[in-house]
Amino acid sequence: MPPKRRRRFQGLYYHSSPPKVLPMNGQLPNDSARRRRGSDDFSVKLSTIRIWMHEKDIGKLTRILWAGQGNRLRQQASTNPKVKRFLSTVPYVMNSIKDVHQAVIENNLENLQANLEPPVPPALVTCRDANGLNLIHKAAGLGHATILEYLIATWPDGVNECDITGKTPLHWAASAKNNMRCYTLLTQAGCDEEAVDYKMKTPSFYRHKPNEIERAFLTYVPEAPRVSPDISTDWDALSDDNGSGKKLDIRIPEMNGFGRHSNTESNENTSEAEMTEGVSAADDEDAGGGDDEALTKEPEKEEAAEQEANEEEKAEEAQEDAPAADEEDAKADDEEVGAEDDEAEEAQEAEQDATENKEDEPQDEEPEVATVVDETSQEEEKEVEKVEDQADEVDAKEVEAKELDAKEVDANEADGDGGDPEEDAEGDADSPTSSLAIEGFVHGDAEDNTVQSQTAAYVDDDNDDDEESRIDKIIASGDMEKLAQIVLNGDGQKLLDVNATEPEIQAFLRNVPNYMDKIRRVHEASRNGSLLNLQQALDRRKFAIAKDEISPNGATPLHVAVLFGHSDIVRYLAARFPETTTTTDVDGRTALHYAAVIKDNGHFYNVLLQLGANPKAPDKMGKTPEQYLADDGLKENLNYGLLLKNFGAEDLESQLLNDQVPDDLHSSRRLLQDGDVQRTLDRCFSVIQESSKAWSGTTASALAQKKPLAGTSSLQLAVTSYLSRFLKPSVYEKIKRRQTRLDHSLFDVLWPALRKTSKDRHLEEDINSGLIAPDFDVYVVFQEFLVPLIKDMHCMSVTADFKPHPRIAYFPMENAERLNTAYFVFDDDSNLVVRCLVECSRNLDSFELPLNLTIGQIEQAERLMMAKIFTAAFIEAIEEDEPGSYYTLTEVLEDKSEVYDMLNEYGLLIPLLDQNDPVQQAESTAFNGSLWPYGRGVYVSASNSMALWLNCQEHMRILSTSNSKEAADIGIAYTRVGRAITFLEQQLHFKESYLLGYLQSRPSFLGTGLKMTTIIRLPNLMKEMDNLRHLCSVRGLVLSTNGQSRLSVRLINMQSMGSVEHVLFQDYCTAVTNILSLEKDMSLTNSKHIASMLVKIFRRKKNSLAERH
Repeated sequence: MPPKRRRRFQGLYYHSSPPKVLPMNGQLPNDSARRRRGSDDFSVKLSTIRIWMHEKDIGKLTRILWAGQGNRLRQQASTNPKVKRFLSTVPYVMNSIKDVHQAVIENNLENLQANLEPPVPPALVTCRDANGLNLIHKAAGLGHATILEYLIATWPDGVNECDITGKTPLHWAASAKNNMRCYTLLTQAGCDEEAVDYKMKTPSFYRHKPNEIERAFLTYVPEAPRVSPDISTDWDALSDDNGSGKKLDIRIPEMNGFGRHSNTESNENTSEAEMTEGVSAADDEDAGGGDDEALTKEPEKEEAAEQEANEEEKAEEAQEDAPAADEEDAKADDEEVGAEDDEAEEAQEAEQDATENKEDEPQDEEPEVATVVDETSQEEEKEVEKVEDQADEVDAKEVEAKELDAKEVDANEADGDGGDPEEDAEGDADSPTSSLAIEGFVHGDAEDNTVQSQTAAYVDDDNDDDEESRIDKIIASGDMEKLAQIVLNGDGQKLLDVNATEPEIQAFLRNVPNYMDKIRRVHEASRNGSLLNLQQALDRRKFAIAKDEISPNGATPLHVAVLFGHSDIVRYLAARFPETTTTTDVDGRTALHYAAVIKDNGHFYNVLLQLGANPKAPDKMGKTPEQYLADDGLKENLNYGLLLKNFGAEDLESQLLNDQVPDDLHSSRRLLQDGDVQRTLDRCFSVIQESSKAWSGTTASALAQKKPLAGTSSLQLAVTSYLSRFLKPSVYEKIKRRQTRLDHSLFDVLWPALRKTSKDRHLEEDINSGLIAPDFDVYVVFQEFLVPLIKDMHCMSVTADFKPHPRIAYFPMENAERLNTAYFVFDDDSNLVVRCLVECSRNLDSFELPLNLTIGQIEQAERLMMAKIFTAAFIEAIEEDEPGSYYTLTEVLEDKSEVYDMLNEYGLLIPLLDQNDPVQQAESTAFNGSLWPYGRGVYVSASNSMALWLNCQEHMRILSTSNSKEAADIGIAYTRVGRAITFLEQQLHFKESYLLGYLQSRPSFLGTGLKMTTIIRLPNLMKEMDNLRHLCSVRGLVLSTNGQSRLSVRLINMQSMGSVEHVLFQDYCTAVTNILSLEKDMSLTNSKHIASMLVKIFRRKKNSLAERH
């Protein structure tokens, strides 16, 4: 199952991830075009890099950095001091490149100037990203005129630089709306208006057709590895010689005249990064992310051809590619046609595109609606009724019949009848501007030359005559955008009886009733909870943020869905249309403000937060959503009952929210509404019940029934049959529709046990019984199922009550003092023990599990833990001589990674899924979130005997192993972990429960979080695996096969709850010692048996010889 689709079924969040470098839509058509690339497209072979390193040519190596290809240098190593010094500087230079690009994107001139100050080399201003765009390209394309002026003064020659597609800054400036100031600055600086890119297009072409250029690349921030902020960059390691023989004319101007933007600047200086839908870096960091798939989406003509060839396959791909289609909508919405002089030619092309690109993309489980289009002649009036499928999982679009004359039908066929959003945005007929005014966001100048945002409300004057006069002026000026804004702000009735002399304006006015009706249907569907009706009416992207008089106080459809508790509509609108999370009502409140005052334990607040809503956006009273959430005193001014009262539904509060558990502080207080998840849960329950019939067991502990077989089908059958003991039909019916406050259902707990496992078992299914806790609240919300299972898993009586979990005590007391060392070495004369491993995990009290964290939160958690690890006190606590090393998880997962091999060699590697395997990659996304592996890393001690993994399922996982020379010394590994945890317990606050101990995402680690593993060879006992499994079970051990060798097994402690650590350690050592003794006894018995057989053989031979004589 594809990741996108799986993620929706599981109810997981739509996380954003840092933007990636993807191929542009306009790749070079043939080899001859590639050969036209000059020195601007700096590409060099790996062998050439090695030659330059051998020649110690730092100038040419530095040029690779400025070309945005620093990642290629990070893979190299050298013994030469000069080159080695340069390579060690590469990560820090890459971070500087990232900072200057980020400053340009955010329109922050002060940060840019600070990052270019000495001792930074002036050549930093020439740096590019992986797409070949330099700072001037981005400043020009985003409309940051002041920064562009500064960059031109710094590097005059930069105006003629080309990116990897041959586009100059003037090409990018021409594609932006209202960007004449930047365009003029470039032309005055000498930029050639006749320059052509590799598609042989001039800047003027992109001014008229901005949709032909991929503007998402303007907000791409170059990648850079994480480095210590305390270490300064060694700029002297670089070379001033750029290696190309050219002399760069770079001069840093004085600060005067290049300060912050003033408030009086026109909207020509407004950052497009703030106006672009779904592609800004800020949206990505807040996890409201765009969908990167849109950048690689195939051209629409190819999709249409593919649909004609295989209609069924295209229909199946509709859901999977829906996010990409939405992003295409966003891209189309951002682009306006501004060429009045050749409108006829563009209209003809648009009509042809609309004919070629009509697509039907129905949903899998819902009925399919046929497309009916009645063609109209140019001499008679006909009724046109179209019902088309929408790409964003829209199954049907109902279209009202309307009568038009021949010219009006040609002008507004795509506009009024509600076709595919992509088709409407790019393929309108004779009058593209009349339709484009209602497509996408409206960005234009208000009459006072101030910037008008997409959420700006249309101001109603008290004087009707003045209002009519204002509308007449707008119509006379032909400002289609302002007319569209009137409709989108819910004031379309003011345009009902108005006429215009201009055909395009009149065509738009004729369509106003149709637009108003569809907006009304969107709001009604949001209130009634019908996702299908919403999708049918939502055939214009801007309708998602449109307002209507039936929703008071200027509420949008997302506001309405939040108030009336329709979680499926909330997820659909916020995930597919990110702009809905920033749109406000008349009081300046977003949907997140509404969610903050709903008494659902923060359910909708967390959902919107994960989908990109801004918790720091103030309303007109200056209050932010996080303030409303935290301060109950503010709820006197804004509360759930008051909001419902505005809609005349104040009596619904008790019906919409109900406690799911006693004293409910953990559930969403509303039942699961997603039909897909409910059907999937029912199928999972059927599989679990069937497995109990197929698996024969005894009355002993179910953990003893789980055979540690290599075959995944046998393992899955054992796991699911074990779950069936606790997930009985009565329990399932009681909990199946519950949700946690972080929007996780029962399926998110069960799915690991029921997935199609890969050949390699990496995720400890045998000790966790195929379960995972996606958040801490599942232990309360699904307690009827999990509590008896946890008791059995930890060797406790299912009927007994939990006892308070004891405090941490890794070492016993002696003479009223706590020891800090534990000694134990297995008696292993036969060298049966391969290695001993001790693991302990913890989670920070102030954060949710890593799966649920945003980019900012996961970075904050990582910094918090690193600040305590990289201290002299920690080094002293674990008794190391020097600090260890920290590696990001990206470094660990690289192909042929030396760090990976080193961790594997010392036994410090945790189970990691293969990102190159599609199945395991999808599983990794579900286990770790889409941010993986960002914000994760591992600290390795100087002695390579202990590792601290950060944000890998748990916030912290500490592993320690015995060394190869003393493999049976488990005491030294346990001592290291005990000292580290004891120290960190004093420095950090960890998530803890009174009864369950330290909370974990893995149920088998609850309590102490301590797991001890011995990898051991048992050649005699392993001949009878059933008997060995029983011997381990009665001693409180889990027997697991060793994935790296069939000659050995792993013995793991079952219990980690209800007892202190040093007692668990002693019990475990005793149990393993017993198994070792049994193996030795059996070996000795076999030896005696062999000796007796030999004696008998020789005795028979001696007797036979005597008889012969």
